Amino acid sequence: MKVIDYPQGSPEWLAHRGNPAIFNASDAPAMMNCSSYKTRAQMLRERATGLGEEVTPEKQRLFDSGHRFEALARPLAEQIIGEPLYPVVGVEGPYSASFDGITLCEDVAFEHKRLNDALRECMEGEDESNRLPLQYRVQMEHQLMVSGADKVLFMASDWTRDDMLNEERHCWYYPDLVLRSQIIAGWAQFAEDLAAYEPTTKYGGPMPEPKYGGPPPVPVGDDETAPGPVEATGSDGGSDSTASAEPPAPLPKYGGPAPAPVTPG
Repeated sequence: MKVIDYPQGSPEWLAHRGNPAIFNASDAPAMMNCSSYKTRAQMLRERATGLGEEVTPEKQRLFDSGHRFEALARPLAEQIIGEPLYPVVGVEGPYSASFDGITLCEDVAFEHKRLNDALRECMEGEDESNRLPLQYRVQMEHQLMVSGADKVLFMASDWTRDDMLNEERHCWYYPDLVLRSQIIAGWAQFAEDLAAYEPTTKYGGPMPEPKYGGPPPVPVGDDETAPGPVEATGSDGGSDSTASAEPPAPLPKYGGPAPAPVTPG
């Protein structure tokens, strides 16, 4: 594995992740269409057009909280593993992974998620790693493929605002060569689909070039249906619902601006 000296979250790291020739571990669940956050069609559109999803202030707060929990949990993981862990970005051929931590010998990796009810339920009893959601197993299998590590310590934790530990669960994930072959085949098919992708406007037809500057219309993939509201689940199991958007105003028949909507009196 080649280690790339890009701090996670830096402009260089973001450019690396956005490279269409690079296949990232965190994108593997969406590529396999098992992600709870993004569909395969959405990721295909983003890779083809370079138009990513807008990060709202609320979503950024969730990201920041997750990064804080990860940093707080890393010393706990080091105690379990018995070695220091280093957050790095690694590349092996076209495959890339951003590790929450990996040992100096690159034989043990660390992956952290924020603890929620779903993870708490599947991380009780025996055989926890095989009961983890598929999206996390796909991500860790991709990480093992990049690093050549023997196993991954998967940890989910929850912390107070004062950085005090509320709860922590962990288990070991080991290589699954059948799943790995599916990931490799999935990325090969994704690359073919990306090369053949032709984005269209939401009203059909090819995307036109802007005549007078400015961004082109927002594309929608041919095989994509608009996803419903996404719920962001916190450690308390609560969720935030997203309201439905109003339908677009009708297009004018002979050019010119769209008519203003009329409110019934």
